[in-house]
Amino acid sequence: MRDRRPEVGVTLGGVTWQRSRASEMAIAAANLVEVDTRIYMAERPDGLLKLMVSHDPGLGWHISISHTERYPTWDEIKDVRYAFLPDDITMGILLPPPSEYVNIHPNCFHLHQVPNDGEWSPHA
Repeated sequence: MRDRRPEVGVTLGGVTWQRSRASEMAIAAANLVEVDTRIYMAERPDGLLKLMVSHDPGLGWHISISHTERYPTWDEIKDVRYAFLPDDITMGILLPPPSEYVNIHPNCFHLHQVPNDGEWSPHA
């Protein structure tokens, strides 16, 4: 499984994502996220897109994508998933039980790696 997170930045579908090492250092120092997290930002005409991509050996891959003024579009979500993460994993947007639901940012979506032990496939 190859790590596809760019070291500097990447352009996807007309959106240029720039890595923000200053933000990475700030959240790591505050112990807010996993150590292996990269943060990218993309200026859009209607606001700022923010992306956090992390990997935890026990839990797998995680993407957090948000926009300052609106929900990220399906194409924005899809583009970062396929550009920043390995092709051989399945990602999902999960809704936990109401008692476990947390919403810190109103315009943020989280994608989590779905464990795949060979028993489940979206095309089965």
